[in-house]
Amino acid sequence: KILDLPLSRLNVLRRIVFKDILSRRDGPT
Repeated sequence: KILDLPLSRLNVLRRIVFKDILSRRDGPT
């Protein structure tokens, strides 16, 4: 499926962004 690739990529990107937000939130605090 062609949609499987973009979906996985989006999931990875979302995970990276979420991790970055968590790290940023835990850092300055």
